[in-house]
Amino acid sequence: MAGAIVSFVPVLSLLSNRRSFSFLFGLAGMLCYATMLAITLTGNIPINRRTLELDPDTTSREEFLELRARWDRLHTARNGLNLTGFGLAILGVLASAQGNR
Repeated sequence: MAGAIVSFVPVLSLLSNRRSFSFLFGLAGMLCYATMLAITLTGNIPINRRTLELDPDTTSREEFLELRARWDRLHTARNGLNLTGFGLAILGVLASAQGNR
C-alpha cells in the first residue's frame, strides 16, 4: 500500500506544470491511496486485532456483529478509495498523453 503511494512521488515530480490536469489527477489519486492507508491503519487493523482477542465463550454475538459491521463499512470505503485513486491515476496518464499531442 505504501509502495503505491510512494510511486506517485517521482511521477508527479517529473511534471513541470503543477496546474495541469495530469498533475492534479495524479495528486488526487495519490491522496485517495493515502486516505485508504490511513483508514486501514486507524480502523481496520485495530478491529482485526480486537477480533483476534475476543473470547468466543464470553463475547456476545452483538459485539462481534457490531465489530464486523464497522469493519465492513471501512472496507467498503477503502475499496471505493482504491477504485477512485486508480481511475484518477489513469485519467492523469491520459491527460498527459493528450498534452503531448
